[in-house]
Formats: sequence, structure tokens, C-alpha cells
Amino acid sequence: MEGVDLKAGRRTLNIRSHRGLELVPVADIRCFSASQKYITVYHTHGTSMLDSSLKRLLNEFSGNFVRVHRNALVSFRHIVGLRTVGIGRVTVQIQHVAFQPNVSRRRVGYLRNLLSDR
Repeated sequence: MEGVDLKAGRRTLNIRSHRGLELVPVADIRCFSASQKYITVYHTHGTSMLDSSLKRLLNEFSGNFVRVHRNALVSFRHIVGLRTVGIGRVTVQIQHVAFQPNVSRRRVGYLRNLLSDR
């Protein structure tokens, strides 16, 4: 499985915001979504912006996050399910997050297999 092993790497992300430095526990992060040059971090306390890349995050936190699309990583343990939205479009339902990232067509079968093996 691609993605965040909490035993390896940092346990918190240091995110600079208008409120100062935020320490967001990795265990509280539900999803990373890339747009332009920033990453939106969806976590239990809301959202934050991070200046990084999904590739770097996936490399550092491989184990618990899974790439669902070229612009999104989702915490595997917080996936509630997959939802079909229209013809050929699937989104990921994430625990305690309204945002539902799209799943790329190439990743749908992979995710269904991962979820069925839980």
C-alpha cells in the first residue's frame, strides 16, 4: 500500500499560517489535496495550507496515506467508503470531512481491493 506509517517520520506537521505556527498531529490528518503550488491539509480541527508536494508527503509518510488521484492523498484508516457520482466518477468519503476527493479511474479498482481487505 502506498502512503503514512505513524511509527516512522514526524508525528506532527509544522504549518505556518496567519495564526502563527500550527502543530498538526499526523494522526489527525484526514486528507491532503493539491491545488496550484499549495496543499490543503484537512484535519480534525479544520483546514490548513502547506507549501510542499504530495510526492514528498507520500514519501515521508508512506503506510497510512493512499494516493487516490494525482492531486489527493487520503488517510487510509479514515476512509468511510467510495461513492459513485455520475457516470464513471467516484469520490472518497472521509470520516468527519465534508470534502470528497475524486478517485482517478486507474485507482478505483486498487482502492476497492484495499477497502475489501480491511
